[in-house]
Amino acid sequence: MPAAWSASLLMIRIKRFLRSHPATTSTICRLAAVVLALSLVGCATQESDRDREGRLIVSVWHPWGGAMTSRIERVFAAYSKSHPNIKLRVLFTPNDLSNNQKFFTSVAAGKPPDVIFVDGPQVAEWAERGALQPLDRFIQAAHIQPTDYFPPCWRQNVYRNHVWALTFCADPNFAFVWNKRDFASAGLNPNQPPITLDQMDAMAQKLTRIENGAITRMGIIPWEQYGHT
Repeated sequence: MPAAWSASLLMIRIKRFLRSHPATTSTICRLAAVVLALSLVGCATQESDRDREGRLIVSVWHPWGGAMTSRIERVFAAYSKSHPNIKLRVLFTPNDLSNNQKFFTSVAAGKPPDVIFVDGPQVAEWAERGALQPLDRFIQAAHIQPTDYFPPCWRQNVYRNHVWALTFCADPNFAFVWNKRDFASAGLNPNQPPITLDQMDAMAQKLTRIENGAITRMGIIPWEQYGHT
Protein backbone atom coordinates (compact mmCIF):
# COMPACT_ATOMS: atom_id res chain seq x y z
CA MET A 1 0.00 0.00 0.00
CA PRO A 2 1.56 3.35 -1.00
CA ALA A 3 2.34 5.70 1.86
CA ALA A 4 0.14 8.39 0.34
CA TRP A 5 -2.88 6.09 0.64
CA SER A 6 -1.81 4.99 4.10
CA ALA A 7 -1.47 8.59 5.18
CA SER A 8 -4.92 9.36 3.83
CA LEU A 9 -6.30 6.53 5.93
CA LEU A 10 -4.49 7.98 8.91
CA MET A 11 -6.31 11.26 8.42
CA ILE A 12 -9.64 9.48 8.23
CA ARG A 13 -8.82 7.42 11.31
CA ILE A 14 -7.95 10.55 13.28
CA LYS A 15 -11.18 12.24 12.24
CA ARG A 16 -13.26 9.28 13.37
CA PHE A 17 -11.30 8.98 16.62
CA LEU A 18 -11.92 12.62 17.48
CA ARG A 19 -15.61 12.35 16.71
CA SER A 20 -15.93 9.58 19.28
CA HIS A 21 -13.64 11.26 21.84
CA PRO A 22 -14.93 14.82 22.36
CA ALA A 23 -12.83 15.30 25.50
CA THR A 24 -9.73 14.51 23.52
CA THR A 25 -10.78 16.94 20.82
CA SER A 26 -11.19 19.84 23.22
CA THR A 27 -7.88 19.11 24.86
CA ILE A 28 -5.89 18.83 21.65
CA CYS A 29 -7.42 21.71 19.72
CA ARG A 30 -5.55 24.96 19.41
CA LEU A 31 -7.46 28.14 18.65
CA ALA A 32 -7.01 27.52 14.95
CA ALA A 33 -7.89 25.13 12.21
CA VAL A 34 -5.14 22.58 12.01
CA VAL A 35 -4.91 20.24 9.08
CA LEU A 36 -3.06 17.17 7.94
CA ALA A 37 -1.35 17.32 4.59
CA LEU A 38 0.72 15.01 2.43
CA SER A 39 4.16 16.07 1.30
CA LEU A 40 4.62 16.23 -2.46
CA VAL A 41 7.66 13.96 -2.62
CA GLY A 42 7.28 12.14 0.65
CA CYS A 43 5.34 9.12 -0.54
CA ALA A 44 7.02 5.91 0.56
CA THR A 45 6.62 3.48 -2.30
CA GLN A 46 9.98 1.72 -2.37
CA GLU A 47 10.79 -1.51 -0.59
CA SER A 48 13.43 0.40 1.37
CA ASP A 49 10.57 2.24 3.09
CA ARG A 50 9.62 -0.87 5.01
CA ASP A 51 10.91 -2.09 8.34
CA ARG A 52 12.39 -5.53 9.01
CA GLU A 53 8.93 -6.95 9.61
CA GLY A 54 7.76 -5.78 6.21
CA ARG A 55 5.54 -3.01 7.54
CA LEU A 56 5.21 0.10 5.42
CA ILE A 57 6.84 3.08 7.14
CA VAL A 58 4.87 6.33 7.15
CA SER A 59 6.59 9.37 8.62
CA VAL A 60 4.38 11.85 10.48
CA TRP A 61 5.47 15.26 11.77
CA HIS A 62 3.26 16.89 14.39
CA PRO A 63 3.40 20.07 16.54
CA TRP A 64 1.68 18.71 19.66
CA GLY A 65 4.11 18.97 22.57
CA GLY A 66 3.84 19.40 26.30
CA ALA A 67 0.63 18.27 27.94
CA MET A 68 -0.92 17.43 24.56
CA THR A 69 1.69 14.84 23.66
CA SER A 70 -0.04 11.96 25.44
CA ARG A 71 -3.32 12.81 23.73
CA ILE A 72 -1.98 12.78 20.20
CA GLU A 73 -0.04 9.61 21.00
CA ARG A 74 -3.37 7.92 21.77
CA VAL A 75 -4.55 8.82 18.28
CA PHE A 76 -1.43 7.36 16.68
CA ALA A 77 -1.68 4.26 18.86
CA ALA A 78 -5.30 3.70 17.82
CA TYR A 79 -4.32 3.90 14.17
CA SER A 80 -1.35 1.57 14.60
CA LYS A 81 -3.51 -0.99 16.36
CA SER A 82 -6.02 -1.09 13.52
CA HIS A 83 -3.30 -1.06 10.83
CA PRO A 84 -0.64 -3.57 11.95
CA ASN A 85 0.91 -3.58 8.48
CA ILE A 86 1.91 0.08 8.82
CA LYS A 87 4.66 1.51 11.02
CA LEU A 88 4.25 5.17 11.96
CA ARG A 89 7.47 7.07 12.39
CA VAL A 90 6.31 10.03 14.48
CA LEU A 91 8.39 13.16 15.06
CA PHE A 92 7.54 16.24 17.12
CA THR A 93 8.34 19.37 15.08
CA PRO A 94 7.04 22.75 16.31
CA ASN A 95 5.23 24.67 13.60
CA ASP A 96 6.69 28.16 13.19
CA LEU A 97 4.30 29.22 10.45
CA SER A 98 5.71 30.12 7.03
CA ASN A 99 9.28 30.00 8.33
CA ASN A 100 9.15 26.27 8.99
CA GLN A 101 12.73 25.79 7.86
CA LYS A 102 13.02 22.16 8.93
CA PHE A 103 10.11 21.15 6.72
CA PHE A 104 11.08 23.17 3.65
CA THR A 105 14.68 22.04 3.98
CA SER A 106 13.45 18.45 3.92
CA VAL A 107 11.34 19.21 0.84
CA ALA A 108 14.32 20.76 -0.94
CA ALA A 109 16.39 17.69 -0.09
CA GLY A 110 13.69 15.38 -1.44
CA LYS A 111 13.18 13.78 1.98
CA PRO A 112 10.05 15.37 3.51
CA PRO A 113 7.65 13.55 5.84
CA ASP A 114 4.75 11.62 4.35
CA VAL A 115 2.25 13.44 6.56
CA ILE A 116 2.53 16.79 8.30
CA PHE A 117 0.28 19.04 10.36
CA VAL A 118 -0.11 22.58 9.05
CA ASP A 119 -2.19 25.55 10.19
CA GLY A 120 -5.14 26.17 7.89
CA PRO A 121 -4.06 29.58 6.53
CA GLN A 122 -0.77 28.05 5.37
CA VAL A 123 -2.32 25.39 3.13
CA ALA A 124 -2.55 27.55 -0.01
CA GLU A 125 0.98 28.89 0.45
CA TRP A 126 2.51 25.46 0.97
CA ALA A 127 0.61 24.09 -2.02
CA GLU A 128 1.74 27.00 -4.20
CA ARG A 129 5.34 26.40 -3.13
CA GLY A 130 5.09 22.79 -4.27
CA ALA A 131 5.45 21.29 -0.81
CA LEU A 132 2.14 19.39 -0.84
CA GLN A 133 0.32 17.04 -3.17
CA PRO A 134 -3.45 17.16 -3.79
CA LEU A 135 -5.63 14.64 -1.99
CA ASP A 136 -8.53 14.56 -4.45
CA ARG A 137 -8.30 10.91 -5.46
CA PHE A 138 -7.83 9.74 -1.87
CA ILE A 139 -10.78 11.82 -0.69
CA GLN A 140 -12.93 10.41 -3.48
CA ALA A 141 -11.91 6.84 -2.66
CA ALA A 142 -12.70 7.40 1.02
CA HIS A 143 -16.10 8.97 0.18
CA ILE A 144 -15.26 12.13 2.12
CA GLN A 145 -17.64 15.02 1.48
CA PRO A 146 -17.18 18.77 2.07
CA THR A 147 -20.28 18.61 4.25
CA ASP A 148 -18.37 16.38 6.66
CA TYR A 149 -16.50 19.48 7.79
CA PHE A 150 -17.20 22.91 9.21
CA PRO A 151 -17.50 25.03 5.99
CA PRO A 152 -14.75 27.60 6.78
CA CYS A 153 -12.36 24.78 7.61
CA TRP A 154 -13.05 22.98 4.36
CA ARG A 155 -12.51 26.16 2.34
CA GLN A 156 -9.05 26.55 3.87
CA ASN A 157 -8.08 23.18 2.44
CA VAL A 158 -9.08 24.02 -1.14
CA TYR A 159 -6.71 25.88 -3.45
CA ARG A 160 -6.86 26.12 -7.25
CA ASN A 161 -9.80 23.69 -7.27
CA HIS A 162 -7.86 20.95 -5.47
CA VAL A 163 -7.99 19.72 -1.87
CA TRP A 164 -4.55 19.76 -0.28
CA ALA A 165 -5.28 18.88 3.34
CA LEU A 166 -7.94 17.60 5.73
CA THR A 167 -8.96 19.43 8.87
CA PHE A 168 -7.80 17.72 12.02
CA CYS A 169 -9.38 20.05 14.57
CA ALA A 170 -10.86 23.50 14.84
CA ASP A 171 -12.12 25.75 17.59
CA PRO A 172 -14.50 28.41 16.28
CA ASN A 173 -14.93 29.98 19.71
CA PHE A 174 -12.82 33.05 19.01
CA ALA A 175 -13.32 36.00 21.32
CA PHE A 176 -12.78 39.67 20.54
CA VAL A 177 -11.34 41.51 23.52
CA TRP A 178 -11.06 45.28 23.76
CA ASN A 179 -9.79 47.72 26.37
CA LYS A 180 -12.67 49.98 27.36
CA ARG A 181 -10.35 52.49 29.00
CA ASP A 182 -8.35 52.88 25.80
CA PHE A 183 -11.55 53.15 23.79
CA ALA A 184 -12.72 56.01 25.99
CA SER A 185 -9.36 57.82 25.81
CA ALA A 186 -9.48 57.59 22.01
CA GLY A 187 -12.96 59.11 21.90
CA LEU A 188 -14.68 55.82 21.11
CA ASN A 189 -17.71 54.32 22.80
CA PRO A 190 -16.23 51.80 25.26
CA ASN A 191 -19.42 49.75 25.15
CA GLN A 192 -19.58 49.49 21.37
CA PRO A 193 -16.88 47.27 19.83
CA PRO A 194 -16.49 47.01 16.03
CA ILE A 195 -18.80 44.64 14.22
CA THR A 196 -17.26 44.92 10.73
CA LEU A 197 -13.68 44.87 9.44
CA ASP A 198 -14.03 48.45 8.21
CA GLN A 199 -15.10 49.58 11.68
CA MET A 200 -12.23 47.68 13.24
CA ASP A 201 -9.70 49.29 10.89
CA ALA A 202 -11.06 52.76 11.61
CA MET A 203 -11.03 52.18 15.37
CA ALA A 204 -7.52 50.75 15.22
CA GLN A 205 -6.31 53.96 13.60
CA LYS A 206 -7.82 56.04 16.40
CA LEU A 207 -6.48 53.75 19.11
CA THR A 208 -2.92 53.62 17.80
CA ARG A 209 -0.44 56.00 19.41
CA ILE A 210 2.93 56.90 17.89
CA GLU A 211 5.35 58.99 19.94
CA ASN A 212 8.75 60.07 18.64
CA GLY A 213 8.52 57.55 15.84
CA ALA A 214 7.73 54.64 18.15
CA ILE A 215 4.40 52.88 18.60
CA THR A 216 3.38 53.23 22.24
CA ARG A 217 -0.08 51.78 21.79
CA MET A 218 -1.14 49.43 19.03
CA GLY A 219 -4.74 49.76 17.90
CA ILE A 220 -5.08 46.05 17.31
CA ILE A 221 -2.69 43.15 17.65
CA PRO A 222 -3.56 40.27 15.30
CA TRP A 223 -3.43 36.77 16.66
CA GLU A 224 0.11 35.74 17.61
CA GLN A 225 -0.14 32.10 16.48
CA TYR A 226 -0.89 33.23 12.94
CA GLY A 227 2.23 35.37 12.84
CA HIS A 228 0.35 38.54 13.87
CA THR A 229 -1.56 38.52 10.59
